[in-house]
Amino acid sequence: MNALSKKGRSPKSSKLVFVHKIADLSSRGDIEAISELLKGYWKDKRAYPWHRLYAIIETQWEKENPDQDLQETLILLRDAIFGSLEMLSLSLALNIPASEVLVLVCKGESWKDGRRLARAECSTLAMELIEKGDLGNLTPSALERDGMGFLLASLHEAHLKEFKMARPKTKDGKLDLKALSRTVYGRRLLREKTIAASSIDEADPAAVEILETYDNLILELEITDASRIIPIESTEQVTLNGKLIEDSADKEEIHKAKEPTPSVQAPLTEYLLVTAKGSRPKSRKRKTSKKKRSKKSLAKKKGGRK
Repeated sequence: MNALSKKGRSPKSSKLVFVHKIADLSSRGDIEAISELLKGYWKDKRAYPWHRLYAIIETQWEKENPDQDLQETLILLRDAIFGSLEMLSLSLALNIPASEVLVLVCKGESWKDGRRLARAECSTLAMELIEKGDLGNLTPSALERDGMGFLLASLHEAHLKEFKMARPKTKDGKLDLKALSRTVYGRRLLREKTIAASSIDEADPAAVEILETYDNLILELEITDASRIIPIESTEQVTLNGKLIEDSADKEEIHKAKEPTPSVQAPLTEYLLVTAKGSRPKSRKRKTSKKKRSKKSLAKKKGGRK
């Protein structure tokens, strides 16, 4: 991996082997393999020294790779850590160092616990960005893909607030579109109208059309916002991605309601009884028919005697 040093040290003796392995997997986009390496930390910390990853870089990089740019490797390591935690969408958005995220992961008693700690901290930081209006690097589709759909309602509301404040204004006979172009929904509007300019003449028919479309889009977004948020009762539980967890007790009640009651089977078992001698069971219908025939024959006899 590294060229032989003057001392004749082989690449295998390099203390950066683990670092380069992670960076290589990250460059190839093999996030699954990186996740397996990260899970190995709880099996053998010496073989998977994630807790010493950045300390190794700090002490060994200049010694072993004095002419190699470290920045590219650090970017690959950051993508590897965020990707293995399934929150790659926050890698660019958050200012938290990847080393701090890794510390949170290694604090966990297990892989799942460490992953939960890191994701909880990063989701809190993402919510703070939304509240501040720093929305540039937060994409709804990416957040939903990473299982952070619970942030979408707040993100949509923040984008809508930003869009409302960016209503185009007229200045010196021009309709200024700069503020509009800096918003997510504003860029969408201008793209649909195929307008790339930062301003257009107030007398241009397109200016009137933009303002009309702007008002209609705000109404549409407000309706969408109201319809997409489902009220959640206080007794209901929600997963990290915003999905409701159904109550197991309710499932049992529904299952019990569908089960047939024992009384339905009772009449049927009467026809399946077998006599002590092993003879075939006789139905009530046949017994009744014999009784009717005996009564009829007795009546005929009596009629004959008269």
